[in-house]
Amino acid sequence: MLSSNSIVKSILVMLLFCSVSLHGDALKLSMGVISFDYVETNDDGKFLNSETSEYDSSSSFGVSYRKDFDTVGINTYVKSLTVSINQTYVETKYDGFLQSSATGAIISEYQSTTQNEIFESNIRLMETTYKENFDVSLFISYGYREWLRDMTDSPYGYKEIYSWQYYDVGFTTTLYDGDWELGVEAVYQKAINPEMIAYLNGDMKFDLGTTKGYSYSIPLGYNVTKNLKLELEYKYDNWEIEKSNIVDGYYEPHSITENELISLSLEYKF
Repeated sequence: MLSSNSIVKSILVMLLFCSVSLHGDALKLSMGVISFDYVETNDDGKFLNSETSEYDSSSSFGVSYRKDFDTVGINTYVKSLTVSINQTYVETKYDGFLQSSATGAIISEYQSTTQNEIFESNIRLMETTYKENFDVSLFISYGYREWLRDMTDSPYGYKEIYSWQYYDVGFTTTLYDGDWELGVEAVYQKAINPEMIAYLNGDMKFDLGTTKGYSYSIPLGYNVTKNLKLELEYKYDNWEIEKSNIVDGYYEPHSITENELISLSLEYKF
């Protein structure tokens, strides 16, 4: 039986491709690289383990579709709906400790390599007010995020899947100078029913504590033609996960993820 998160993931993907099959306003394809930084700490804030990487060990691919509707006035006020999906692959360096499965006591330091996959899909409703040389937008989104943390290639490794639905709220503004565009976006994000499944001594499901964060991005765009735009974007993405419940003597500790993504996209305006 599919989990509720798997059902949400499937619905969001289907919505994207159903939208693309209709006539609309903008289709964007993107590719990029990510710098990964994940740290787990205990109740006293003491370091437990981390996953880190540089940009050269990753690849990211995305597609989004925006439909504008309910325009008021002449290019002054627009509502829009954007559906997007993104898939990221990154190899990280694990730095932590080996622990006793019986007592939990630390045995020794341990380093290895982890294969990661991050899937994210998002539906965003936005209202934009256009002025002569800039615009300002407010938005609210509903999405799904899944992180596969695969350490099975290492001698003492195992596999974990973090997943949650989430909502976000935020604003974005864009400045226009001829064919150039420079934007800033700020977002607050909070997870709904976050969970983690660890494939260790069987499948163990943990209910994660309050999971929330924020992101900001800076896109720089150039309009090659009336219908075609190139965009280079920097994005910082932060998630903080509180300590989980205890399952068979195990728990998922507090963690903070700080990822930085650089992407290049091509947008076609219908």
